[in-house]
Amino acid sequence: MIRKFALLATMAAFFVACSGGSQENMEKKADETMEKAGDMMDKAADDMKEATNNAMDTVKAMADSAGAAMDNTMDKAKEGMENAADAVKEGAEKTVDAAKKAVGH
Repeated sequence: MIRKFALLATMAAFFVACSGGSQENMEKKADETMEKAGDMMDKAADDMKEATNNAMDTVKAMADSAGAAMDNTMDKAKEGMENAADAVKEGAEKTVDAAKKAVGH
C-alpha cells in the first residue's frame, strides 16, 4: 500500500514539475510535492504502526480472556468431579449399610 502511494506521489511530483514555469519554479514545486509525499508516507506508516499496536492489544486481551475462561472451566470441572466422587462414596456407604442390615449385622 505504501509503495503504491509512493509511486502515485512520485508521479504527481513529476507532473507538477513538468506542468510549466521556469526550471527553478518546477524544481521547487517538485521538491514541495516530494516533501508532502514523504510526510504523507510517514503519517501512513505511523497510522499502520498504531493499527498494529491496537491489533496486538486486542489479541492480548482475547488471549487473557480465553485463559480466564479456561481457568474457570477447569475449576468447574474439578468441582463437578469432587461432587461426583462424594456422591459415589455416599452411595457406596448406603449400599454397604443396606447389605449389613440384610445380612443381620
